Amino acid sequence: MFELLEQRSSWGSFLLQQALSLIIGLLLLIVLMLCSAFIPGMTFVLSEVNKSDVAGFLLLVGISFSAGYQIQARWPSSYFAGRWVWVVPVAIWTSSFLTDLARGPFREVITWYFDSSYTDNERLTLVFGTIPMLSACSYATGLWVRFQRDRKCTSEKNRLHGSG
Repeated sequence: MFELLEQRSSWGSFLLQQALSLIIGLLLLIVLMLCSAFIPGMTFVLSEVNKSDVAGFLLLVGISFSAGYQIQARWPSSYFAGRWVWVVPVAIWTSSFLTDLARGPFREVITWYFDSSYTDNERLTLVFGTIPMLSACSYATGLWVRFQRDRKCTSEKNRLHGSG
């Protein structure tokens, strides 16, 4: 299955990385839900966003970034297809956000997308909108950072060997 990542640019590599970036977010969501069920007091309110939400978003961004970085380190050609995994989730999130913004006040819409204390349909925007969008963007950023690092190291090696 991961042989697809070695292909420089293919739909298979793109789809695999798209799924991987989204699965990371959903797995983290399940872990955070389990933690909030077993750890009392995870819902102290900080203005309108829970501290656990902020920690969860930071954890999601960190894990997704690290996954992209490590995938690029293991399969250097994965960048060429994986750098676009953010496009679909961002397009879906943006269209959904703008539609909801037309329905309600800005403060309320923001809480729908970033506050997990809702139990109605608004919580679905967090689960199926914000989390996949953040996960895919962080994953693609991790790929890009590692790609830039490798490219810089390669050009540095070429410069050193060319002048010797």
